[in-house]
Amino acid sequence: MDVALVVLACVVLGALAQTLVRFLSKIIQSANPVSFDVKYWATMALSIILTLIAALGVFMVFPIPEGYPLVYIAVSALLAGFASNVVVNLTVDTVAKQ
Repeated sequence: MDVALVVLACVVLGALAQTLVRFLSKIIQSANPVSFDVKYWATMALSIILTLIAALGVFMVFPIPEGYPLVYIAVSALLAGFASNVVVNLTVDTVAKQ
């Protein structure tokens, strides 16, 4: 399997995981029923697009190293997707509150 495809898939999965974690924590903390609203769809789509652009840029400048186990590379990509989604969501929350 091509390592670049695994990296891109893991980056997207990391972004999706962070969105779902935030949504589930909102459900747990809320006393009222919560729905998956437009803000979550928008931030999820935006974060996936930004994450893919960032991943493509990073991997064009810094190639994926040869000889490392695929698990190390996949975990790094998952964490990068998770972190980029945190940044996007914090930015959207900050702009929405102003």
